[in-house]
Amino acid sequence: MLEIIPFEEKNIIGFRLEGSIDDDGLDRGFEELREVLEGNDKVRVYAEVENIGWESVETFFRNMKMKLEVLGEIGKFEREAVVSDKGWLEIATKIGDILLPGLDVRHFPVAEKERALEWIRSP
Repeated sequence: MLEIIPFEEKNIIGFRLEGSIDDDGLDRGFEELREVLEGNDKVRVYAEVENIGWESVETFFRNMKMKLEVLGEIGKFEREAVVSDKGWLEIATKIGDILLPGLDVRHFPVAEKERALEWIRSP
């Protein structure tokens, strides 16, 4: 399931990812992301991730295709906070921070969720 986490700040998009992500959830998430990208010069992403999976192989590849479409706007992404206790996501976050210059990507354990929210909102 992909759930949108609302933020008062118009340049922040929030996601909660838990369990299997289906085509409808994927479409809603990317639609919301496109709206935030269109309305802002700099965008921040906040993600809470539990167990994550894909409903089908087709959904996984649609996700990859949509990410590539958004890649053209990578310069608009300023920060990304990933909140999760999954060790592989901590490693992936560190790799993303290295591979995406100009985008500050940080991992926060679930116990530090409030710190992640403060960081994603801070100037």
